[in-house]
Amino acid sequence: MPSPVLEPLLAALEADAHSEAALWYTEAVQVIRTCVLDGDQDGLHALEKHVTQRFHTTVAQNESSLPPWRTATRLMSMIFAQGGWKVAETFGAAWIQRTHSHLEQSAQRCRSAGALAALDPLSQLVLFMSENLMGRESTTHPEYHRVVVAPWISKWGQAVVTVLELAAVQPLSCATVPAMSRLMDALALHVELYARTYRTLTPRIHALCMQLLFGAFSSPAVSGGGPLPDALTRSAMALLASLHLTGALTSDASMLSSAASGKVSQAQLWAATITEMLDATMLAMHGSVPSMDWYAIGLDVASAQPRALAWEPPSSDYHEGIPCSVRRFEHLLGSPTSGAMGMVPLYLTMPTPRTVPVPLSRCIALAHAMMQARTSLDRATVDQARLEASAAPKLRWLGIQLLVQLVLAFHEATWPLLHGSGVLRTLCTLAETERGSLRLVAVRALHVLLSRGACQSGLHCLVGAGVPLDPASPLVQRMARVAILSLSELLVLEPELWTPELPFKRPRSFDSDTISQVDRVPQDAMLVKAPLAWEMACAAAHVLVHVFPYISTSAAPGHRDLARTGALALLGACEAVLGARLVDAMASTQVEAGAQLVQALSQLVMAHHNSLVSHILARVYGVLARGAQSSIPILRATSQDALTGMLPIVRPRAPPLVDAVDSHALEERIDADGTDHIPMPLPGWRGPAAAMTEMAHVDDVVPVQQASFPSTEKAGVEDPASSIGAPATTSLPVPVPPPTPTPAPAPAPVPTAAERTVPSNLPDVPSVPPSAAHTSMQEPRAAAPASTLSTTEVTAPLNDTDDEALPDLHMDVTDDESDEA
Repeated sequence: MPSPVLEPLLAALEADAHSEAALWYTEAVQVIRTCVLDGDQDGLHALEKHVTQRFHTTVAQNESSLPPWRTATRLMSMIFAQGGWKVAETFGAAWIQRTHSHLEQSAQRCRSAGALAALDPLSQLVLFMSENLMGRESTTHPEYHRVVVAPWISKWGQAVVTVLELAAVQPLSCATVPAMSRLMDALALHVELYARTYRTLTPRIHALCMQLLFGAFSSPAVSGGGPLPDALTRSAMALLASLHLTGALTSDASMLSSAASGKVSQAQLWAATITEMLDATMLAMHGSVPSMDWYAIGLDVASAQPRALAWEPPSSDYHEGIPCSVRRFEHLLGSPTSGAMGMVPLYLTMPTPRTVPVPLSRCIALAHAMMQARTSLDRATVDQARLEASAAPKLRWLGIQLLVQLVLAFHEATWPLLHGSGVLRTLCTLAETERGSLRLVAVRALHVLLSRGACQSGLHCLVGAGVPLDPASPLVQRMARVAILSLSELLVLEPELWTPELPFKRPRSFDSDTISQVDRVPQDAMLVKAPLAWEMACAAAHVLVHVFPYISTSAAPGHRDLARTGALALLGACEAVLGARLVDAMASTQVEAGAQLVQALSQLVMAHHNSLVSHILARVYGVLARGAQSSIPILRATSQDALTGMLPIVRPRAPPLVDAVDSHALEERIDADGTDHIPMPLPGWRGPAAAMTEMAHVDDVVPVQQASFPSTEKAGVEDPASSIGAPATTSLPVPVPPPTPTPAPAPAPVPTAAERTVPSNLPDVPSVPPSAAHTSMQEPRAAAPASTLSTTEVTAPLNDTDDEALPDLHMDVTDDESDEA
């Protein structure tokens, strides 16, 4: 009997045998886990019974919105995930056999439209079987693989390929596209695991992939059909890229040659596919701009296969041939408008389990030729030149894109080819001479190629290639000039000399327009700039940051001037952005561009705070301090981060902050501690109360003598001691012996007012005349607090400004006496 834990789930399955909602009983997965942990074999067999019941349904029964095969697949995945490999050993043979029979039934019914509706649950079932019961883990269990999996591998592959071939003929729909993608993923996994078994199916799989990927562009008449969905394109390309594993596994030089034997190696299969794609690309490029002399720039179009990828040659009429070639070219290398990835870069970036030869030299030469695409008026008519003029910018755009993709995919292997072919010089020329979006693409390509970290390109984040440069090369100065020019254009308001759209009427120019443009402040000039100019300035700022290490070395004449000009240009752009009146913070283009400019400035200063940039450090700090008070949150946060990074540079002794910890409370505590007067711990210290008691006792016993200085006598100020009643007589100074240090008195209890008497053991205090007190340099005891004197004693006035309290003294001193003194 099954476990009582499974009874609610089994009852739900019995009540609704075909409903998918029956599986989502409360905590169904936990229930199955409890059954497996308890070792309830009866419960597992009861669940397998319901799986078998749904397996035995026909293809027609699975054409509904809730197919039983999908329910069976999810139930099997739950049981397998909780039961482990024991479930595969127990029920694997029956499940594989039943799935294969469904594949054969679907292949027979795939010619009808109803069978395509059942293709989605069937693909989920096949993918689960291929990955779990017949996948990589099955090879680690030799006995299971030999008895259960091995007899079905060949039959399984033939059935899946047959279903895919029949489904590829039918029009694609939202239900068949994900189903075909899953089936291709399952097939690619088996080709990688069991390449020798699938060797006989390689021609059929290759033809299937080529038909899906390139069949829509085979004829010029029907060329330009709708592109494949991205998921299906990637699955088909991954399957095509894995077919080379079915070749001979050898690296011997004799076997690599085609005439050595009838076997074809894996490297030959992979190279044959990419060669065919590159030939088709070359033909499409030649057909897009036929008037250009491609052979003069090192591209031999005659060496390409005439019917590569089974494509028919385009029409000789340029009205039909040029658009057809452009559509084929965009399909192979990507579309600049839609952003779709081309077939050639996708195939080159597909990972391969084994090493394959990549024709990097030919790929970079092809990209270099595309970047130089130009129309020739001498060899084309006016109408043909107009069509070529619209196609040439697309070729240059895609050439730059292909170059960046190759460098990012193959890294150091492309560096010698970049410097040897002169493609970087061509890229700099495009960044200098082109206009509009094409120039922005060229500057961004320089940013990605030179960067060593993450690069934010639009909505995508790429890892920079870090291509090294020769500091003494003229190429470095050209890149620096491109960056400085783009930054300067953001601050200068100049009329557009060229636009891609033709004007509807001839524009009129007036002197008042020029005057209004001249009178504009830089902030207003920036606000009227197009978003393209802001993006150009951001890309140029990053290029300047990457080029600055080379021009700061002064390896060539002009480097120091370029470095200083570039630093000032970037600082001026940031100062204008932070000072601009960006009242509307919703202008995301301007705000984000301003944040990127501030980040570039902080990177430049923190990475190169040497003598070349030190003359702008104070100004940078002031600009960022103003930016930290900006009303726009993004600019304020970016400026604050930059100020935090610059703190060790501006004030090297300042301790660096840890992460983003708020140190205001700590600083306030330090300031409060600095204002407190804490007594130093001395020998015999018993606290402030005992010290005050002792000082009060000593002051009562020994009256404090008011000390005076010679300056007060010369100034005519009365001696404080004379106010006590002593006669105002002048006398010569009497030498006073230096005070002898006396031991500190022992602590004694404080007597009351009635018991206060002068002790007899105190030393005799010599009486000093008032005039001698002026010449004595004995300092009063500053540490002792002033004690309250007895009311019977006559005290000297403490306020010297009180004229009524001070008696008038007539002290006439002659010149002779002053000289003697």
